[in-house]
Amino acid sequence: MYKIKIFLEDIKAFALLLGALLYVQASLSQTASNTLLGERTRFRMYCKEYLSSCSLDSPKDISKALWLISAFNQRGENVEGFLNRLSVCYDSLELRQQFDFISLLKERKFDAKEVLLRKAFKSENNKLSLLAYSILNETGEGICNDRNYGLDWDNINTQIKEKNYKYELSQLELTKLMEYAVTKYSQKYHLFVLVRENRNIPAKVYVVNSNGKVLNKKPLYYLARSANNTLPYFTNGNTPCGVFKIQGKSVSNNVYIGPVTTLVTELPFESEVTAWGITGKEWTEDMYASFLPLELRSLPMLWQAYDAGRVGRSEIIVHGSTIDPCFFSEECFFPLTPSLGCLSAFEIWNPNDGSIMESHQKSLMELLPDDRSSLGFMYVIQIDESAYRLF
Repeated sequence: MYKIKIFLEDIKAFALLLGALLYVQASLSQTASNTLLGERTRFRMYCKEYLSSCSLDSPKDISKALWLISAFNQRGENVEGFLNRLSVCYDSLELRQQFDFISLLKERKFDAKEVLLRKAFKSENNKLSLLAYSILNETGEGICNDRNYGLDWDNINTQIKEKNYKYELSQLELTKLMEYAVTKYSQKYHLFVLVRENRNIPAKVYVVNSNGKVLNKKPLYYLARSANNTLPYFTNGNTPCGVFKIQGKSVSNNVYIGPVTTLVTELPFESEVTAWGITGKEWTEDMYASFLPLELRSLPMLWQAYDAGRVGRSEIIVHGSTIDPCFFSEECFFPLTPSLGCLSAFEIWNPNDGSIMESHQKSLMELLPDDRSSLGFMYVIQIDESAYRLF
């Protein structure tokens, strides 16, 4: 943990000095209007006022309020008041609203928390039921879950019961995986995203070129933690571990992602097997296993991408962030900002003119070729502290 603490202290100090920094590197010329100090101040006030006055008569307003609370870490009396009012009418909420509400409870203390979780656990919807179970399982509530969810969700139920998502690879296991990938899938560029089970710790990202050479001596920092910090199997949960296909570069129209080029990645089942260079019509476990060395294929943690894709997760990309880091000033990962399940880069913006000052996303894009045919795979790998320090 020592190295990451040093890094976080450095970037916190950098963030606190933003108001006084006038010099902007010419090479980082992209701008975002929503990063201006005035715009961020207005948006903070907007969030507070919206949540104070939000009507429960409008499903659209409820959905927006739940998004604001999650994406921008809203807390305080106005948020507690809204959630208390919402808990009273939980049964009448739309299924997606119930899911978003329960997701919020993962990281929050709330008077009706256990009551709502147990109610959601009894839901006929498999995803909602297992989301609630996963949160109860983490809090040690000791709920027995012998329910039959069907093949795909039954497998995830087992992962939750056994807490296989906590497994971290050793240095030796990580080395075997990396060597396997760059050897078997040579002549391609790959990303290796090194995460900890504690997703509050920033991920380290390395680029390996078509000759198997690591291009960045120092890691690029990202968050693989979602805003709600829910498990990777669920919509808007943490970034799943395992193998993704890198599809290419793109530009997002989401103002909170910002103008820096994004990297589109896809899960198994999200794209056809042929897009992964595999001959076949439908995904099978043997197909996915071919991306992993034989001695590591039995590790459930490395199958999160496969399991998440099989139950419908999608649109997990690698991107920058123009979200005001002040929303997360009390979090240990500040000034990085979480997303809704993607990999969110460390970026710092000038509050005076909206120009970018530091961007690990831009650095990443400069290391990767524009030619889509040269892009291989992204391996998201959960590793132990020793391996994290070494790499």
